[in-house]
Amino acid sequence: MKNRNSRQSFLGINFDEVMSSVRVGIVGYSGGGSHIGQLLAHYGFMKYFICDPDIFEEVNIHRLIGGRFEDIALKTPKVDIGERVIKGILPDSEVIKAQSKWQECITDPKFLECKVIFAGLDDFATRVQLESFCRAKGIILIDIGMSVKESENRHYSMGQVIMSHPEGPCFKCLDFITDKDLELEATKYGDVGIRQQVASINGTLANTAVTLGVQLLSDWIEDKGVVFYKTYDGNNLDLMNHPKVNECLADGCKCTHFR
Repeated sequence: MKNRNSRQSFLGINFDEVMSSVRVGIVGYSGGGSHIGQLLAHYGFMKYFICDPDIFEEVNIHRLIGGRFEDIALKTPKVDIGERVIKGILPDSEVIKAQSKWQECITDPKFLECKVIFAGLDDFATRVQLESFCRAKGIILIDIGMSVKESENRHYSMGQVIMSHPEGPCFKCLDFITDKDLELEATKYGDVGIRQQVASINGTLANTAVTLGVQLLSDWIEDKGVVFYKTYDGNNLDLMNHPKVNECLADGCKCTHFR
């Protein structure tokens, strides 16, 4: 592996050991999660836990990286596609698969080994549950999601990358998830329906999430920080700090919801 990693030596002399020993989790292996799995494999991470209950369908063909047309008829589990992609890059990698909801994995020792979990979930309530689990277990959670929202003058916001670090602010602190969001979601009120997905934007969000994870696990930078929340501007094709980040930094980034 020495020659393989020679062009990413700036990540630190110990990063080879990190990639061989640290387990990373991917909860939700579809549009964003499939990008993440491929990227982590190209970095050289050798231990994975992939969790997704669904099979590959025709609606996934335009966004799930590694999915094939024949997977539609075969009803291939998404976690199997993840394993196929990762092992196609790293045949000796260890890929633990769970074709189930992540809640069914919380007692699995391999799931509990994860230092970082990357999540691509569809709803706020499930995000809250996963965040609570990760913070209780001291696991860093990096969430990505693509959600097209049109404001005035056809300006589009198209998703986010946000981190919940055990030592930093949580999703509620950063106003990513509010009580109103949960209330509206529970009553099925508001902007519901098929979630828009574009592979290239999922890729942008996933690239940012994986790069953040690598920064946290490597010697790339000294000041790693515990707050991260960026939103994607679909008109300007730009990732920007959410306004809440500066406010949080000024207040010391202490979480008021998890003690």
